[in-house]
Amino acid sequence: MRTPRRGTNVMLGVLFFSGLVITVTADDVIDPCKQHTVLDEPWRSLTSNETSNLQCDQSLKMGWYRFNHAEMLFDTCVDAYHCGTHIPMWINGSKPSVTDNVTILNACGKYDRDCCFYSREIGVKNCSTFLAYYLQPTPGCSMAYCLKVDRKCDENEFSATGYEPCQDKYPKLVREPFMAGPEIDGTDFKFTCFVPYPALYLDATFNVAWLSNGHVIKTVTLSGTERRAILYGEDLNGFMNANISCMVRTNFADGHSPFTSPAFQSNSYWAGIKITPENMTLNGTWQEVTLTSTVPVVCKTTSGDCKVEYAVSTDNGNVSLSECRLTLRPTNWINSTASTSMKVSTTPSFAPQTGGISHIQFKYTGHATGREWSHLQIPKYPVKTTQSGSGAMCVSAGDPHIFTFDNQKDNKHYDNFHVGQYVLVQRLSGTFRVETRTIALGKAAVNCGVAVREGNDVITLDQCDGEPGKAQLRMAVKSIGNVARKAEIVRSESGTEYVIKFPSGAVVKLDTLKYNIDVSVKLPGYFSGDTEGLCGRYDGNPGNDLKSPNGHVYAMERFPYAFIESWSIPKNQSLFEKDLTALEPEPHQHCVCYNSAEACHRTPPSIPDTKVMCPRCVDLPHPSPSPATTQSPITTSQPTTVVSVQPTPAPTPATAAGGGSLFKTTNPNHYHHNLHHHHSHTDYGLVHHTSTSGTV
Repeated sequence: MRTPRRGTNVMLGVLFFSGLVITVTADDVIDPCKQHTVLDEPWRSLTSNETSNLQCDQSLKMGWYRFNHAEMLFDTCVDAYHCGTHIPMWINGSKPSVTDNVTILNACGKYDRDCCFYSREIGVKNCSTFLAYYLQPTPGCSMAYCLKVDRKCDENEFSATGYEPCQDKYPKLVREPFMAGPEIDGTDFKFTCFVPYPALYLDATFNVAWLSNGHVIKTVTLSGTERRAILYGEDLNGFMNANISCMVRTNFADGHSPFTSPAFQSNSYWAGIKITPENMTLNGTWQEVTLTSTVPVVCKTTSGDCKVEYAVSTDNGNVSLSECRLTLRPTNWINSTASTSMKVSTTPSFAPQTGGISHIQFKYTGHATGREWSHLQIPKYPVKTTQSGSGAMCVSAGDPHIFTFDNQKDNKHYDNFHVGQYVLVQRLSGTFRVETRTIALGKAAVNCGVAVREGNDVITLDQCDGEPGKAQLRMAVKSIGNVARKAEIVRSESGTEYVIKFPSGAVVKLDTLKYNIDVSVKLPGYFSGDTEGLCGRYDGNPGNDLKSPNGHVYAMERFPYAFIESWSIPKNQSLFEKDLTALEPEPHQHCVCYNSAEACHRTPPSIPDTKVMCPRCVDLPHPSPSPATTQSPITTSQPTTVVSVQPTPAPTPATAAGGGSLFKTTNPNHYHHNLHHHHSHTDYGLVHHTSTSGTV
């Protein structure tokens, strides 16, 4: 029988090696695709570069073999010290096709520059999914048959064997999904989730889930050329004040892969209302709190008042607000945010400032916007108030002794025995002003009248007409220009003590005694450096308290009459006498929306039964008065109401024109009237008591 050339095909059953003819009977014909030995030795890999523990196939038994997930290298000369041996054996020839029978090829080993210096004839059969090899022992050691190991499919690929050729388990996105928005879309706003996958490829479906802080809001499936998913504002009902994002999972539409991709997460966007600053400590000055919406307010209809509105309240009376309602409108949407703000300060009071934590709370009140707002819960906002230090007090008491704002705490004072009318205190940048009238009593003088103004409210208390101790006390309440009164007036049940609170936070307490009226003025901290008059500058410097209108500073002495007379008021120019014109309201007003956002009212912390509606809160329901108060705040239907007051132990509330009770009364137990009579002496025959402090 003739020996076939290398590279030729032979029928199964006959193999020729080096001229040796091996014949097998028909009964003994074997199928190498079924009958072979599997070799699974990682050291045979081309990437194994072992140089010490070298392998050798010189003792390999002749026969049919198959390499697990690997095949020998064809037409690739391999250098020394690869495949775990010194001389790797490679196949000099091409891989046979499936239709070929057994092909005789040379296995070569390189030495020096000769790639086939060593050789052995082998048989190769293509079994479709693998190759079978009829191998001989190598010519010597260390020589071994070298393999190219199949790549194992990675975690995102699959095949029937787990090795190449591999297919993608699921469509792969070009990059992470991207979420854009919010943007206004007609009568709503929307977010858009973009799926980065080529639109020309129609083999994929995309399951998009919209998330709020990781919780699923809604899902949508995209297919064909669809690459965008939409989330509308109304879908966020109950899911606001959270991070919004989209999550995408992919799979092949034709079903050739049973796998679904892991979740691809987009960027996130915080949708809701934020409060800035994150925390606040009040020190008596106005500070700003801002509510910022990161989504727009969109009108659902063209009619009605379209807005998002919150009623604002506090959980105690220690904190004042400039507003009891905060409103966001479509026109507030600028540069992807909408903001509204209010001013916050400590509530001025004659009560001691103990400090602590108060909370501002917000309640949604609706108004023609999407339902996504109805369940938005704004968390309570904590506000820290400091102990004392919020505001200052000036006292004019007795005959009269005047304790200025910056000297009162050190119990330093001066006296005024002159008769006239004087500016006790006035604000430089505002309308707040307190005037006093003095009348002779023996060789001294006493306060017989007090006039107070802020904005368009003027309140006077006067017992200057008549003999001291016998004159009738008269009170006048004016609302200039017929505008709504903003001041709050509270009278004790004894009828001798009055507390007047103004929207600016200024508080005036008047004690009507037999011969005189003692005056205490408490100002909030933000008045600091903004006052003048007999009460001084209130700038923390006691040395400049006696400063005249022309700027001259007088030394503190018992009777600084030059300074006192510099603040005298000419006849017919005082608040008691002068015709006044209406003014614009001041920018920030103290409004303590206490306990309930549904009942916006002022409540002095020391007089908890007194309630008066806040500015800009007139449309809110008024709280029912407690049994200790009368049935309505001080009101008047006339520009000026003048009432005679009898200082009886239990006065009957006088009735103002237009009906209703003129004064609110409180149980005296709600007062902590603490006049410290630290000395009693005679000045020119007048027995008097000096009031160093007064608290309500």
